[in-house]
Amino acid sequence: MDNVVTLFFMGTGHEVGKQFLNEQTGVSHQHLFTLMHQQLTGNRLRKGGPGSKDEPGGYGKARGIGFGTGWQNNVSESIVWLQGRQLFPPPLRSVNLVGHSRGAVTCIMLAHAMAATAGLQAIRVNIFAIDPVPGGYSDFSFGVGSPFEIPSNVHEYTSILMENAGDPFFACLSEGRNLRKLGNTTITQYPLPGKHGDATKSDFAAYPTARISAHLLASFLTDNGSSAELAILDWIREDRELVEDYATLALHRITKKQSKKAATSWGISRWVFPPLWLNDRSRLVKNDYRSHPFYVNAHHAGLFNGGCGLVVDRIDKHGWIRRTDFSRFSNEFPRNYELLVAIGAARSLDDPATMTSDDRLWLGLQNAPLIYTLEVRPANDQIRAVSDRLVTEITKAVRQENVANSLPKGQVFTLGEWEKATKVFFGSRGDQVATIDRLLPYYHAYRRAGNEAAWIRIACWICEEAEEHLRTKPQSDRRNGMVQLAKQIYNALPAA
Repeated sequence: MDNVVTLFFMGTGHEVGKQFLNEQTGVSHQHLFTLMHQQLTGNRLRKGGPGSKDEPGGYGKARGIGFGTGWQNNVSESIVWLQGRQLFPPPLRSVNLVGHSRGAVTCIMLAHAMAATAGLQAIRVNIFAIDPVPGGYSDFSFGVGSPFEIPSNVHEYTSILMENAGDPFFACLSEGRNLRKLGNTTITQYPLPGKHGDATKSDFAAYPTARISAHLLASFLTDNGSSAELAILDWIREDRELVEDYATLALHRITKKQSKKAATSWGISRWVFPPLWLNDRSRLVKNDYRSHPFYVNAHHAGLFNGGCGLVVDRIDKHGWIRRTDFSRFSNEFPRNYELLVAIGAARSLDDPATMTSDDRLWLGLQNAPLIYTLEVRPANDQIRAVSDRLVTEITKAVRQENVANSLPKGQVFTLGEWEKATKVFFGSRGDQVATIDRLLPYYHAYRRAGNEAAWIRIACWICEEAEEHLRTKPQSDRRNGMVQLAKQIYNALPAA
């Protein structure tokens, strides 16, 4: 018999075995706790939430939702179950408690009860709490301890806190706000975007938050000794997979046009007393990366810097990344590449449409000294291809008109010099000329900044525009100025 047992506590109104219906697809799926419970092989117990139809919580949904009625019996019956387990060897070494909403707060109350019960006091407790919401102050006021205090018998306390659970009276328990520890408990909190129940679903396509939640929970249980089938390892992601999951989560938010701002019920409950009922998630849920354009939270940032270190290192040292390295990154982390493009941070020669005037990506927090763009240096064969096409047209033009270069080798027209060289009395600045008008300032700005990848990429774009103009408009009034610029930009490019 195992010396570790696991107990699951469902949220308010949720009964054991209840399924969720995806209204968009019409497909039902299981609660995450149900599937995780099935993977365990050791002693485990699952209790319905307050107000569910499950015994002993059969007090009616209204009382369960309104006052949390039923949690006391869940605690008392769990104590009896644990005492019965202690009658058989080996004695329990630890108890893992998993809960959601009021079920997560029930975990804290059960830990208090264990600390006050002879024979259970020395057992180590570990708690995994998904968006713990106590309801009102009186809902958990009849226990042996406070729901706002983690007792000293809790060794590890991990919680997922949902940033977009903005319903009134749904304030969550958060360390440093309304939750404190009485001992040396290790506390880890993961802020995640989503509604109150999003992290407990098993439909990962519709609820990408739940994919990360499943990994964290499975890792928590296996790390803390819960016996399980080998299949539980399928829930645990490698770092490379997990950083992709975070990118999927961020892309889901962008696709749904959801703000990164945390929810608040301030407008509804600002006058309500006591203040616990004020559900201001921006205050309760700490997330240093909430305003970051790329990272979801500190966990995501750590994974990206660890797994995508090459990208970070190149940006750190140069402000750009070579094409071969970037191709490797985009192949290995396609969702993160897609996210970088979606926020306008990744640009490449292959896709000029991704270029944006917002040319710097904040890859650190406010005190970080490094602010760079993820630039992609064109590959040598790309530079050679555009150069060869351009020099063909330059050769034709020089043979026909013998146009001289007005600047020393290595120098390129400024925007003012370019406009002067291509000025005509009639005709608007359109097509290739207008595009070069826009590109030249970027070329010189990146050249001054020493961003090799950026200025070479823009030089290649200018090459393409100049080549097309010389090839398709042999009678252009601006041909002389275009030939001069074509020579300048050809000479400026590195030998490929």
